Amino acid sequence: MSAWPGETEHTVTDEECGSLGFMDENALVGLLQRARRAWWAALGGAAGEQRHRTWDLRLKFLHPTRVGEALVVRPQCDEIAQRSVRLRFRIFSARTDAFVAEASTLLILVDERGRDMDVPTEVLGAAEALEGRRFVVGP
Repeated sequence: MSAWPGETEHTVTDEECGSLGFMDENALVGLLQRARRAWWAALGGAAGEQRHRTWDLRLKFLHPTRVGEALVVRPQCDEIAQRSVRLRFRIFSARTDAFVAEASTLLILVDERGRDMDVPTEVLGAAEALEGRRFVVGP
């Protein structure tokens, strides 16, 4: 594995494939959820335990994947707004390095009662340290 923050690896199983033998979208969404959790955990401390809910998920297959294919998922923070974080995912074949899918998700931060909340400064600071760049927080 590389030093990419939150990078995860996965080998496609038979159960994750549809009748034509290709990985289906439900399995890919599950893989993205694991990568999202790995990115949040990489924030560390209280920032890594921040509660959030998925507001939007966009997924695009670029290359079919079959049983036994090893995939690498690389999450990256695209933007941080007042109450949300947008993560982008790039999925590659570990064997060929072919770009097989891409996705993005908008995560809304919530408090312990499930109400929307502003992005805490700890999350912003941890994301900037993890990604190695500054974010301009917008509305």
